[in-house]
Amino acid sequence: MIDVSYSIESKSELLKIINSIDDVYSDGIGSKRILYIEFPTDLEINFNKDSYSNKGLAIAELNLINNTNVNEVNNTNYNYQIQYSFKANNVKTSINFKKKILTKVIIEWPINETNIVIKV
Repeated sequence: MIDVSYSIESKSELLKIINSIDDVYSDGIGSKRILYIEFPTDLEINFNKDSYSNKGLAIAELNLINNTNVNEVNNTNYNYQIQYSFKANNVKTSINFKKKILTKVIIEWPINETNIVIKV
């Protein structure tokens, strides 16, 4: 059985980031949000502008394991992609998160800058 709880938990954590990006974008230049995120697995998230919709796009790849038989040596891995769009079209970065580590994430739109910055 594929561990879908990783998918659900990862979506929930990613939505916290997306909502904070939208809050910063709505509040405008000089705004900032700080949150704490913990993903159930190692994960890289890419934030870019979607040229088709002119919105931001977050893409994360999950590597899920089919653990039907826990005694089986060669469990099958499945790649699962999570995508969310957000209002801000001025975010471009990639962030790596480590499995089960509570990570402080700072999302801000610095004064005199055109882009929203995400720091971990």
